[in-house]
Amino acid sequence: MVLLLIFFAVISILAIVNEFLDAFKWSDVVLKVFNPMIDLPRYLSTLILLLVLAVCVVLLMLEFYRRKTKIVKIFNVKSGKAMITVDTISQQIKGAVIGIRGIKNLKTDILPKKDGIIINMLVEVTQDINIPEKMTEIIEASKKVCAEKLNVKVIDTRLTITNLLGESKEAYILNNSAKKAEDENKVLKENTSKEEIEEISVTDNAIYHDNEKQSEN
Repeated sequence: MVLLLIFFAVISILAIVNEFLDAFKWSDVVLKVFNPMIDLPRYLSTLILLLVLAVCVVLLMLEFYRRKTKIVKIFNVKSGKAMITVDTISQQIKGAVIGIRGIKNLKTDILPKKDGIIINMLVEVTQDINIPEKMTEIIEASKKVCAEKLNVKVIDTRLTITNLLGESKEAYILNNSAKKAEDENKVLKENTSKEEIEEISVTDNAIYHDNEKQSEN
């Protein structure tokens, strides 16, 4: 199918160029190839027929070709041999990682190997995060779901941040509320400390006056 599309694309480009250059006429080309009065060289006609046959064979192969499902071995299975598809692994990893705060979009590509898998991840995150800490959290979450839930060995994990997105409206409101609550708590603690200091000062003054009165008596 791809070769057929390329063929039609090339023919279209030639037709467009020929509209401006007028280098040949399609009718003349057809007559030269299919005119029985003209005897084409044997090797040329054979080459054209072989090319047509090759295109037909390739198209038939692409039509009936079924893409092989990539599978990975599940370890620690006592009886029999258990396998899992890479698509299932990708779904489980995405479910574990996408819930982490600050993660917006995630694309996973699982590369199966003889002794396990290599996890490739492309993520988009918000700007209000600590990137090294968040990357460590993502890698640990993906390894954890593979080890504890799927029993699949992870050989390596490759994480790439593709974009830093702006903070969402909900996150902005939440962060502002948290900051406001923190400031209120700080002010409350300061006022409480001042009141305690004032109470201590009043108590000290009262004790001092009591001691003076006792001394005079």
